[in-house]
Amino acid sequence: AEKAAVHRLGFLMLTYEPRYWYFELLELARKLFIASVVIFIFPGSLKQVATAFAVSFLALVFNMHLQPFQSRDVMHAHTFSLTAQCVVLFYGVMLGAVKVVQGEQRLDQGDAVAAYIVVLILLCIPPVFPFLLFLNRRLHQAITRRQARGQ
Repeated sequence: AEKAAVHRLGFLMLTYEPRYWYFELLELARKLFIASVVIFIFPGSLKQVATAFAVSFLALVFNMHLQPFQSRDVMHAHTFSLTAQCVVLFYGVMLGAVKVVQGEQRLDQGDAVAAYIVVLILLCIPPVFPFLLFLNRRLHQAITRRQARGQ
């Protein structure tokens, strides 16, 4: 039964490193969340765009930290697409903030919390991100050395 399932659905996991076989499920959950849940729960509010931005930005950070793809080209393409999505959503957050400042849109408590979360993400993640990349490189080097010694 397991071999039949892998034979039928294995193509979903072929682009990922074996230890990240579950990453496609995370990607599908992220897309489902952004495409349906965010749209129906917060229609037309700043919370909608801020939530989508937060989810996309966290996906970008995890993608760059874990590097789950076997091919560097696929990794770069996925990182580029997530970056573009984050830039567009951040622009949407800024447009919403401009409407609030100009008085065209009211800011309720939920919108204020959403804007606060976006600001926290932008202030907290960039200082930590180079450190995460450094740790990722060190881990990759250690794994490469261990594999070289084992062969």
